[in-house]
Amino acid sequence: MPSSHSIKKILENIGEGFFSKKKIPTANQFEISENDPSDVIFAKNLNNSGGKFFYCKNEKKIKTTLDKLLSHLKISHLYCIDEKIQKKLHDLNISFESSNEDECQGVITSCEHIIADQGKVLLSSKQIKNKKPSNFPNELIIISYTSQIVLRINDAMRAITKKYSKKTPSNITTIGNGMKNLNVIIIEDFKS
Repeated sequence: MPSSHSIKKILENIGEGFFSKKKIPTANQFEISENDPSDVIFAKNLNNSGGKFFYCKNEKKIKTTLDKLLSHLKISHLYCIDEKIQKKLHDLNISFESSNEDECQGVITSCEHIIADQGKVLLSSKQIKNKKPSNFPNELIIISYTSQIVLRINDAMRAITKKYSKKTPSNITTIGNGMKNLNVIIIEDFKS
């Protein structure tokens, strides 16, 4: 099994090429090996489907990564209804709209879980209220933590049941690249 340092290097390298002037890797370039941990499996699956994966080793790197991503995607009007992310954007001094998603070029939100073996994210009403992701602008930016990565959808559903034992959120859905242009920023949070 690769060391924790080599795993972080792999994760950093997967997203690095996106902003460089070098040729962007083609789909299916990242082969999944048998001892890859869940975070590396997700990064490879997402990139192989055409999505974009970015790794931040700490909270301080979010602003730089997000600024570069918004600039590259030419997003000047960002839509956000996720209150947790609204606070983060406010702290980072990044402007957003909380209404009129039709006038925005991209959506930013957190998620319930990252599903490694599918390269998808699991959303619920906690992030997107009663909105349908199909009605969102095409560029979807997800901010998540390494502790939210699970291997399979069953693991995500069990975790939701445990987390919301009193009242499970509604509007639970998975979304992958192809449904929207999926851009996922994963922040290291050192939780298991």
